[in-house]
Amino acid sequence: MIFLLVLALLASTVSAAPASTLPLLPQSAPKPLVGIVYPTTDITTNAQSILDVAFGECIGAGVNTYQLAVTWSSLESSPGVIDTTTFETNLQIIQATGLYPYVVIQSIDTNQLQLPPDLEDANNGNELKAGLGWNSTTILNRWYRVVDAVVPLIVQYGGFVLSVGNEVDVWLGSHSGAVQVDFGWFLYLTKQRVLAINDSLAVGVTLTAGGVIDGLSFIPAYIDASDVAIFTYYPLFGNFSMKPLSTIRNEFASLLAAAPGAKKILMQEVGYSSGNEPDPTNLGSQQLQKQFLEEAFDWVSTNQNKIPFMSWLALNDFAPSMCTFFEQAYTGGPNPAFREYICHLGLRGSDGSTKAAYAQFLIELQKLRGTYTETTSSSVSSSSQGSSSTSDSKDDESMDASANFVSWSIPLIALLTGAVGNV
Repeated sequence: MIFLLVLALLASTVSAAPASTLPLLPQSAPKPLVGIVYPTTDITTNAQSILDVAFGECIGAGVNTYQLAVTWSSLESSPGVIDTTTFETNLQIIQATGLYPYVVIQSIDTNQLQLPPDLEDANNGNELKAGLGWNSTTILNRWYRVVDAVVPLIVQYGGFVLSVGNEVDVWLGSHSGAVQVDFGWFLYLTKQRVLAINDSLAVGVTLTAGGVIDGLSFIPAYIDASDVAIFTYYPLFGNFSMKPLSTIRNEFASLLAAAPGAKKILMQEVGYSSGNEPDPTNLGSQQLQKQFLEEAFDWVSTNQNKIPFMSWLALNDFAPSMCTFFEQAYTGGPNPAFREYICHLGLRGSDGSTKAAYAQFLIELQKLRGTYTETTSSSVSSSSQGSSSTSDSKDDESMDASANFVSWSIPLIALLTGAVGNV
């Protein structure tokens, strides 16, 4: 614990760095920034044609950011060789679509390491290679090469923050205090490296709301060491069933309390599972998903000076093949409760069909942007029933941009970064 306190004290010496105010976001950018993840992997051609229009509707209503999450290993395909070609292409597409990129480089992804293979244990790829630690010279020098390559690109294409790991408290929570301290140094030293390259790019690490609410001891030091506090939130019980909506306001309050003072909060992912249709068994439903969405938008709108960013996961449900992939990756095999949760996070089905929350998402966006009227409400209600056109030329332009965005075949950019976030 004393090492974590030392880390927090060191972090406090740079806590007033300009990056903490997100200066790379233009003053003209409508705030809070709102994004939505659009999963396209294994979605049918017919469904994607419907969902392309829906994504365009979201942009037309006010979506103005997109999460780009990549693994460290994808950027360093062989030891010391950094390839940012695909990373830069994706940044270009996001910028061309008129969106601000929100970037995560996954050193850890929830319960899995995402380092280059030679830095991981040959017999257990979910552990560091023997003799290495998060603050060892070997790992830091390799990581710095990645940081040096990506930071200028993030800034060039309109990015404003870099998260250096996704939901890291899940993996770290199963490791010793010494490992948790080492990762704290990894975070702190990364921040110093970025500061030397561009002191306006905010640096943080993504934590689960569950870890915050459960009071994991190392989390406060990580937040102190970051320019911004970054959270994912899915109101889940440990058995993957959905919590009652009566609990979420207290949990929202816990997140606010975890980032005291002027520390801003970025909600990297927010989501709620509607469960299996027509009879959910995970205590979720389409109506509860809609009500949760309203609560989440109300919270962010009320606290928008504190919470300048929120991204919803997801526009549509994952394809069945992806649900199977996630089952294996995050739970080790078939898990009906997990599958019901993970397969139904979308505001629309994987076939493009609408759910009750989709139209509400558009309405909440319009309320945030000050464009909501009863007329737009009627238009949203009509379009959410499957209309392939929008009500004005601005929305048409947004959909054209959306179609271009998808036509470049961006992979599943946010690879279910919240699968076991609150377990």
